[in-house]
Amino acid sequence: MQSASGKGWIAASALVTASGCAVLSGLDAFVVDDDAGDRAGGAGSGGEAGSGVSGGSSAGEGGSSSIVCGDGRVEGAEACDDGNTTPNDGCTSCGIDDGFLCQGQPSVCELSTRIVVTEGPGLGISIPDDSRYDGSVASMECVTLPVAAGIGARVGKVELVIGIQHPFVGDLVIKVVSPTGTVLTVLSRPGVSDPGDTSFGSNGDSSNLEAAHPVRFADGEERSAETMGNSIGGGSVVCKDDNRCDYAPAPERGPGTSFADFFLEPVAGDWLACVADGDSNDFGFIDAVSLSVWTG
Repeated sequence: MQSASGKGWIAASALVTASGCAVLSGLDAFVVDDDAGDRAGGAGSGGEAGSGVSGGSSAGEGGSSSIVCGDGRVEGAEACDDGNTTPNDGCTSCGIDDGFLCQGQPSVCELSTRIVVTEGPGLGISIPDDSRYDGSVASMECVTLPVAAGIGARVGKVELVIGIQHPFVGDLVIKVVSPTGTVLTVLSRPGVSDPGDTSFGSNGDSSNLEAAHPVRFADGEERSAETMGNSIGGGSVVCKDDNRCDYAPAPERGPGTSFADFFLEPVAGDWLACVADGDSNDFGFIDAVSLSVWTG
């Protein structure tokens, strides 16, 4: 089973340490994602100092770039920019150091722990196709993701990877719910303008989703989830056939704006990943879900 980044599903419950190792915490393990540490600080955004990828280039590098590492602006391939060139302070050479979470401009970097909870693969949870979806979480099929964290741990960043088998991505709505009840819509009927956050008969994008090719949702990704499948036709598979596996949330008419909605909420508790089919005539199921939460 491959993740959106081309590696296996991370263990059912794990802490990812600064060295990138997934430390199991008692549940059955799946294939451990050996690139977890490379993405922990800035998934999809340019890498860490320890990975050999420099976030930005200085003006003195042959004059080929106007991006200046150390000016406090996160630009180009920079994963962070804390306004200085001090090494090992969380943002070295505009790449995020191992074990840190950097946010904002200028970047503020703090020690962080990535907690990963995975359910599946092999869940086989059917997605109802009877137009019952009315915008509420209660009308969706949800997977519970229990996150264990210390008292007082607060959210710094959240990402979702989900594997779904479905022949019509334009029918689907996906939401994430925090333990405190905050709801974020990460996908809402891509390819069609939603008249509201409810079931309706208009067709969206006709591309397929396959469980073996999960998609990842994270803030800062170049492509909006609303564009999912728009470069391929019906019968083709998102991620597999277009190599587009990573998306920024696109709530449309649904609640929420981005994963930043969860910032500084309590980490510990039951998170939910919920899926609904907003049209009829197409059946599918949830195969696996993986939630990553970085402490802030």
